[in-house]
Amino acid sequence: MIDTLTELFFVNLQVTVEFPYVFVQAVLFGTILYALIQFEWMAAKFLLFIFFLYFTLLIFTLWGMLTVALTPNLQVAAIISAAAFGIWNLFAGFLIPRPVCSLLQSSLLLKSNLKLLDQLTIRRNTCFVALSFQCWL
Repeated sequence: MIDTLTELFFVNLQVTVEFPYVFVQAVLFGTILYALIQFEWMAAKFLLFIFFLYFTLLIFTLWGMLTVALTPNLQVAAIISAAAFGIWNLFAGFLIPRPVCSLLQSSLLLKSNLKLLDQLTIRRNTCFVALSFQCWL
């Protein structure tokens, strides 16, 4: 009985310690990320961003602790966690950056396609023609 209480106390203490630690991580990383993404600096939006980031990091941390506690060794825990993290990331969505002007976007796409076509056709054929006719430039 005492042994079970000691284990429960240890587990509760371990989980409790993670809350402020993950909060500090979320605030530091969230502030840097929010500035780099160049979101609009409004208090409500920033706090909501930190809120979702905090609970996302907390879920990932507690899931990792749970798999380590329930599996026989760290290798099995790593396999189970990696599978779960992959599925979570698959359905999590992506951060969508600020929209780009449609004219700029289409010109960049057209430029990259034309460059690819140029390198695949014209450049390759000129080298072939130059070598076949012994025409050294």
